[in-house]
Order: sequence, then C-alpha cells, then structure tokens
Amino acid sequence: MKIAINSLSSAMNFQHQYRIIDHKAFHLAQRTARNAVSKYEWECAIFKLKQAYGFEAKEPFPILGDVRGNYTCTYSNLSTGEYHFTISRLINGDNKNVSCF
Repeated sequence: MKIAINSLSSAMNFQHQYRIIDHKAFHLAQRTARNAVSKYEWECAIFKLKQAYGFEAKEPFPILGDVRGNYTCTYSNLSTGEYHFTISRLINGDNKNVSCF
C-alpha cells in the first residue's frame, strides 16, 4: 500500500515544462481571447496559443454564421477550403458609410 502511494505521489509531482516559442503568436492569442465573443474566435485564439507553444494544430475552419469582429461568415465550403466573411452592415442592409476594400 505504501509503495503504491509513493509511486502515485511521484507521478503527480512530474510536470512538463513547456516554453513559448513564438511570443508574437502568444500575444495575438491573448488579444483574441480577450475580445472573443463567438466560438470561432475562441477556436482561433486556442489555435494561436498552440502555435505559440510549438504544437502542430489544424487551423479552425469557419461555418456559416460564425462571427469575427464586425464580419459574419456568409459562405463556407469545407471540401474546397473556401470561405467568405462579409461586413455585418451589408448583411443588415445598412450600406451607408461602408468602404470597399
């Protein structure tokens, strides 16, 4: 019994120490998470955090209706990898003072 407790306590004290590889991606992940209001923005923040620590991760793919800031996903095709974001004012019908870029 005592041997099992000792081995368990030594296993619990074992810690991995991960180091930040990309500080720019880490700060971008923090900024994205702080301003996140949608699930897609959280997924992007987690993706950037994984990149900052050097983990390989699949980039999040938006689905129809996902929001990123003032933009909403209006087209999403997973098989081709295409997606389009449109400014929310155009979707709501308020076209005034919208610059095209």
